[in-house]
Amino acid sequence: MRVVRINLLLAVCFVCAMVLLGLVNIRLQRQNANLALRLESARKQVVEANSPLAGTKLPELTGLGPLGPWGVKMEYPPSRKVLLLFDVNCRACDKNWPLWEKLLSDRDLRRLLLPIATSNTVSPEYLEKYHISNGMVFVGLDKELQFLLHLHATPQTILEQNGIVEKVWFGVLSDSDVNEIMDTLKTR
Repeated sequence: MRVVRINLLLAVCFVCAMVLLGLVNIRLQRQNANLALRLESARKQVVEANSPLAGTKLPELTGLGPLGPWGVKMEYPPSRKVLLLFDVNCRACDKNWPLWEKLLSDRDLRRLLLPIATSNTVSPEYLEKYHISNGMVFVGLDKELQFLLHLHATPQTILEQNGIVEKVWFGVLSDSDVNEIMDTLKTR
């Protein structure tokens, strides 16, 4: 009988410990979510402080196209209205691609978009993963130009008209951001 009581007492202690650990886990998850929101807010403030602002004149952009092992120098076409800045090693960019793909899937809007890789190389697999054709992406945007434009953080979506920045979206876009971009471009 004594063994049964000890086993019962141990089982009760074990259940209490599990409940306590569960409550601690829930509290830690809530704290983690709160800290993640605060970190995202701080990250956005840093990105906004180091990014081109509305009204900034965009200089002519030059970079390398991904064709062949050495690339091809490309000039920024004036007909492009939205610059999609990404880095192949950016997890936030990976989250942003499905939203950018909504813009790229519209045949009328596709010609107005210019994906720009801030990194020096983009693998064919990366381009294929996000349905980007070789002829429509800049690779290795000039580092001096990146510094001049404060293009240190990705992803960024830059809306411009006549070489002047109208609006910049920092980080991952929302569905309402995508709709705003589409509506703006369709009215031009």
